[in-house]
Amino acid sequence: MAALKKRATSAVWEYYTQTTQGKAVCNTCKVGVSMGSTSAKATNTSNLWSHLRNHHPGIYGTAQGKRESESQQGTMTPTQPTMHDMLEKQKKWPKSDNRSIQMDKLITEMIVTDNQQFTLVSDVGFKRLMAAAEPRYALKNEKYYRTVKLYDVHHKVVEKIKALIQPENAGHSLSFTTDCWSGSTESLMSLTCHFIDNEWTRKQVVLNTKAMHGSHTGEYIGETFLGMLDDWKISKDRVALVLRDSGANMVKGMRLAELPDLSCTAHSLQLVVNDGLSSQRAVIDVIAMLKRCATHFHHSILAKQRLRAIQKDLGLPEHNLVQAVPTRWNSTLHMLQRALEQKRALSIYAGEHRGFACRGSDTRGEP
Repeated sequence: MAALKKRATSAVWEYYTQTTQGKAVCNTCKVGVSMGSTSAKATNTSNLWSHLRNHHPGIYGTAQGKRESESQQGTMTPTQPTMHDMLEKQKKWPKSDNRSIQMDKLITEMIVTDNQQFTLVSDVGFKRLMAAAEPRYALKNEKYYRTVKLYDVHHKVVEKIKALIQPENAGHSLSFTTDCWSGSTESLMSLTCHFIDNEWTRKQVVLNTKAMHGSHTGEYIGETFLGMLDDWKISKDRVALVLRDSGANMVKGMRLAELPDLSCTAHSLQLVVNDGLSSQRAVIDVIAMLKRCATHFHHSILAKQRLRAIQKDLGLPEHNLVQAVPTRWNSTLHMLQRALEQKRALSIYAGEHRGFACRGSDTRGEP
């Protein structure tokens, strides 16, 4: 078995045949050549190479060529890494290194694309991941990615969108949607562009979300909208349509800006449905009662657990109640549908637990 292993790993065995333990026969001259020992562990191929060199120099040259080729292909034992190589693998890249710059860029793009917080780079789990993936990269603090690298990514995105909305790609005419809303700390106005590119693919890109200051008059809205168009170098003659809500200030703003505009059908439908719901006192009372009911279960884990137990006993779907949102008429429809589905469970709960307590009050009644 030992000879078979050697025959598989040494080029010399293409020219010998082992007949007995410790001895091989030359295939060219049929002369027996000793392998140095009769013990399988002590045998070697030195005498076999010497015989070829002394008696068959041509074959010897060919065999040596094969031997060197096998060594270059990795048949020989790989060399042990030096101390310098090991230290280089642990040495941190300088900040100016192109590899470090590329990693900075990729981390910033990951945070932006996945809508992650910049504090991610300070988390223990992320540090462990980066240390294992690339120990030579030195993580920066969150301020560096947020203030230095984010500007580069933003500039890159802006340039890409500018190229995307050029006439040679998006055509001459562009459509826009805009909306104004107020948050807890500031008011905002958005601008979204819609078009079909030269490959007949529908595209939409958010161009701006701008903070608004002062009174939101029609004049102010018109000036703000035109300013956002100017930021993107979009001329007024490229505006095919601006879709807006039906607010008087929005209507006036588009008129003053002299832009083709149209009221949003969904927003108009919302106003019509709200007017219809608020036209009957009985409907108003039912909706108000169901809102208090939904609020009760959303604010109390114990109440939700009790309702779940009743649903199981009655064999009803174990669904949560839906809360209506003033700006979405269909949410009121979903709230009514869910309440009708859970009517028996809610009736039993009201009887066993004295109605639905909301914001410190105790309201009795059944939906």
